[in-house]
Amino acid sequence: MRVSRSESVLISSDGSVGVSAVSGEVREFSVAEKQRLQSLSSGPSWIDAVDIPLIDAGFVEPVLADTSVRQHVRSSIEASLRQSGQLVIMPTERCNFRCTYCYETFEKGRMSDELVGAVKLYLHRSVPEFQTYHLAWFGGEPLIHDSLVADVTQTFRSIQSACQSNGTVSVTTNGWYLKPKVAKRLDDAGVDIYQITLDGPEGIHDSQRVLSNGAPTYSRILENIDDLLSATGAHVMIRINVDTDDSSSTATIGAWLREDLFGRFADYRDRVQFNVVPIWTADTHHIEGICLTELHKYQVWKSVLDFKLQWEGRSSAQYLANVLSEVGHLACYAGKPDNYVIGSDGAIYKCTVAFDRPENAIGRLGYDGDLILDAEKELLWTSANATTDPICSACAFSLSCQGLFCPLLRMQTNSQPCPTEKRFYADLLMPRSDKEFGESDDVVINMRNRRRIPIIYAQ
Repeated sequence: MRVSRSESVLISSDGSVGVSAVSGEVREFSVAEKQRLQSLSSGPSWIDAVDIPLIDAGFVEPVLADTSVRQHVRSSIEASLRQSGQLVIMPTERCNFRCTYCYETFEKGRMSDELVGAVKLYLHRSVPEFQTYHLAWFGGEPLIHDSLVADVTQTFRSIQSACQSNGTVSVTTNGWYLKPKVAKRLDDAGVDIYQITLDGPEGIHDSQRVLSNGAPTYSRILENIDDLLSATGAHVMIRINVDTDDSSSTATIGAWLREDLFGRFADYRDRVQFNVVPIWTADTHHIEGICLTELHKYQVWKSVLDFKLQWEGRSSAQYLANVLSEVGHLACYAGKPDNYVIGSDGAIYKCTVAFDRPENAIGRLGYDGDLILDAEKELLWTSANATTDPICSACAFSLSCQGLFCPLLRMQTNSQPCPTEKRFYADLLMPRSDKEFGESDDVVINMRNRRRIPIIYAQ
C-alpha cells in the first residue's frame, strides 16, 4: 500500500497493517514495506512523511512520544468545545406515542408563553458568542406544538443571520404530526434536519412504536417522510433501534432496508441517512448498558450497521476511520460546556435521558433569559474529558470521543466511558468475507486471528 502525505492511514504499531482513511482499504504490508515503515517510525520523519501519529493498541501509552501530536489533539478538542454551543428545547414532555422501550414519564405539558419569551432572550445573548450554535427540538413529542417550534426557530435563524453564526436546527420527532402543512411551516422557519424513527418493517415497528391508544404508526410515518423529502430540502436521519437480545430480527430488518427503503429513497441519497443504535435497556439510575459490552449484542448491532454502511457505500474500515478522525464524532453533548437542555417547565438539564437523577437537574431558566445554574453540579458533567484525563488523552479515540462518550456513565463507574466502537474495533476491521475489499493479492484476506490490532487515529 503506497502511503503519501495526501492520504491519512490507520497503521498498526508494528507497521504490518494499514487502513486507508480515504478508501477504507485494509492492506497488509510486505516485509520490505514493513521494514521501511519501522525505520521511518524511529524518528520525526514518520510524521513528516505521512502526516499521522501513532498510538498503541492499549489506547493508553503512545508508541511515538511526539509532543506535537498531543498538542494537536488537545488544541482540536479545546477549540471544538470552546467555539460551539447548543440548546435543546423540550416544548412539551408529553407524547402521543407509547413506545415499549421509552424511559420518559410524560408528566409535564406545554412550555408557557413566559418561558418561550425567556428562551428567545437567552438565544439573543448566547448565539452571538459562538462561531457555531445549534438548536435542537426534543420531547416528549415536540411537534404536538409545531407553532411554538416554528416561532422560536424563526427567531433563532434571525439571530444567526444578524451575527453570521453557523449552525443547524434539528427536530427529533416520531413523525406522526409531520404532515405537509406542518412540514412547510417548519421549513419556512428554518428547520433543516429531522430525526425520525423507523424500527424496521411494519410488523417489527408497530410492535414497538404505537400510539397511546395502541394503534399502529408505521404507514403514516413513512408517508410523512416521503412528503417531507419531496416538498422540502431537509435532511432526514432515520433512526433504527435494534433489539440486541433478538438476533432473529436482524435479517428481516436488513432485507427491509435493502429491498424497500434503499429503493424508496434512492433519489435522496444525499439527504437520507440511517442511524443504527441498540435499544437502551438500562434504567436511568444505572446506565452501564448505554455502551455495548457483550460480544453477542455487538454482533447483532453490527449486522444491521452493515446495511447502513452499504447504503453509504462504505466499508467497516471506512466507518472506523471516520469515527477516529472526526472531532467530537462520539462525544456526548452533555459533557460539553455551553450545551444545555431546557425542559418545558424551565428546568435546565445536561442529559436528555436521566431526567429523574438529581445531578442532571443543574438549574433553571429565569424569565429574564438568564440561566441560574448550580456550578458544582455542572462541573460533574464538564470537568472530566480528554484534556483533563491522562488515560483519555492518550487514547486513539480521543479526537472523536473527547473523553465524553457518556459523562453520566463516568460518574457512576468512576472510570473512562469507552464507546462500543473502541471495545470492538478489531471486529469492525474484520472483513465479512475474504474479498470484502477487492481482488488484489496484497489485500488483507484474513484478520480473524488478530486478537488485538494496534491502530492509530487518522488526521
